[in-house]
Amino acid sequence: MKRSSLIITAVLSLFFWYLASASLLVYGAEEKAQVTEHKIIKEEIGKDFTCVMCGMEMKVAKNTPAVDYKGKTYYFCGAGEKKAFSKDPEKYTAQESTDSLTSATGYTEHKITGEELGKEATCPVTKKSFKISKETPAIDFQGKTYYFCCPGCVDKFMASQTASDSLKVEPDSLHHNQSTGGAHKHKGCC
Repeated sequence: MKRSSLIITAVLSLFFWYLASASLLVYGAEEKAQVTEHKIIKEEIGKDFTCVMCGMEMKVAKNTPAVDYKGKTYYFCGAGEKKAFSKDPEKYTAQESTDSLTSATGYTEHKITGEELGKEATCPVTKKSFKISKETPAIDFQGKTYYFCCPGCVDKFMASQTASDSLKVEPDSLHHNQSTGGAHKHKGCC
């Protein structure tokens, strides 16, 4: 009798453990939102977008990198930005929810003016010199304008400045020389 009650107790224990485990799997696990590849369709081409990674304003082209996440399409200025976003979308969508690059980082996007076009600049990240064009990524930070050779350098610069409350690199050592100035088009240094 003792042996049969011990077996029944063991079987019931295993059965309840199984039920508890199964219910945790079914009801306890939150469904993680997935990043999925977004294929650009004809109707999207020419649409204005702002890259969630660097804040650069662009127009959708046939080959614009894009993903869908939580019911929203995110467009990127480069494949590297898309890859970084896909690895940790919450990091970037949480920052996006502040709805302002300024409130999140203290930076504002700098719009290139006619006076700046054609001037020489040096990227504070790569130290490469180039001429400023309409497509040159630029930001205003601590009262100065910084020009970059590519959007990836903006990300690197911002990360180096926001990693702590104090600057890791002195702004003057990263800032362009007034006699020089901005960025050239090239295929991703970053």
